[in-house]
Amino acid sequence: MRVQLNYKLYKDIGGRMLPEKSENITILDIDTSEDENLDRLVDIKLAEKLGRPLGSFKITKVITL
Repeated sequence: MRVQLNYKLYKDIGGRMLPEKSENITILDIDTSEDENLDRLVDIKLAEKLGRPLGSFKITKVITL
């Protein structure tokens, strides 16, 4: 399944997670045969692509292509 994601990155500043002002967009190919929980798969695949931990971004929109 191919999805387009809109997301915000968060930066750790002084122990607080503050969002960046801009929103980012990316397209991912998700293999849904691995797991039935699409939200979890999308979070994991985006974290892998960005090379960042799960708590450092927030997905604001998911569009199936």
